[in-house]
Parts: sequence; structure tokens; C-alpha cells
Amino acid sequence: MEIKIEGNPGTGNTFQEIKIGTVQNYNPNATTVINNNYGAYPKSKEEILGGVDRSAIRQEIINYVGKTLKLVEKKWQDGYMDLWNAILDLDVVAAEVYNRGRQKGTVFNRKLVANIICCLGNFRSKDVGMYGAYSPTPIVKELEGRTDCSTRTELGSQPEAVIRDAIRYLLKDKKYT
Repeated sequence: MEIKIEGNPGTGNTFQEIKIGTVQNYNPNATTVINNNYGAYPKSKEEILGGVDRSAIRQEIINYVGKTLKLVEKKWQDGYMDLWNAILDLDVVAAEVYNRGRQKGTVFNRKLVANIICCLGNFRSKDVGMYGAYSPTPIVKELEGRTDCSTRTELGSQPEAVIRDAIRYLLKDKKYT
């Protein structure tokens, strides 16, 4: 693949269909660039999924998070599954959740789902948390049937800021609280 550089690559430019975020240690006289931070971003969700049936994967995700419903506080129970459907409809979530990456034993991005559960667990409305006093241990026990797995670690981490902000905006909608 040939990349034609136009402009200063240190400012974050688009070259052909590749978005280059930041290039550090740029020397216009050098033949190489050191410390590249770049990534190719697909044009659409279809490119991300590569023809995968999203409805089947979505149902797997809903079944997976549905295991935690009995841990959800009464205030949140009625809208919990509707909230998850709305979360899965968010573009920033859909761009990642249907791609399992290198994870084995699942058809979706289990790490992201666990991070979203952490985000939901740390959200409070009128001093009531979604899972009461949030703790990853009972949640991972429901999700995985055991506590000694990598999902427990991910239940202690928030998703990236853009996803976290989109979920918090969604949670401000009165129909979920």
C-alpha cells in the first residue's frame, strides 16, 4: 500500500483512508518516523462486522447481561433490559461490541460489556446505584459462574471516555431511571 503524505504528519492528517492520530519525533529530512500512533478506521459498521449476523450476537449479549438482572436494584429492574438495548444501539458501542477480537469462548466483545457494567454500577440516581453498592465479585459470579477469571478485572474498569459519556447521557433519560 502506498501512502502519499501531504501536509505535516505531526498534526494528525488523513492519508488515503487511514486516519493518523499522532506522529511523534517527526523529522521532515528523515526517511523514517519514530513512535507512530496510528490506526485504520473502517468506514461503516458493516466493514467492522464483515457480514456477521448482528441480531444473533445482540441476543447473546442480552442473554449474558440478563444474568445480572437479579442483582439490579428494584428501582432499575423495570428498565434494565431496555437500557441495555439502547446501549447496544449507540454507534460508539456498536462499533466495538460486535467484534470479539482475540477473546475466546464468546461471539462478542466481553471486555467492553464488562466495562459497561462497571460504568452502570458506578452510576447513581438519587443515591441508588444500579447494583446497590457495586462490587465486581457477585456480578462475575452471575456472568461466568466463577470469580477467578479475567472478566472480574474488566468489571473494575470503565470503558473509554466516549463510550462512558454516551452511556451517561443515555442514563439521564427518565425512562430508564
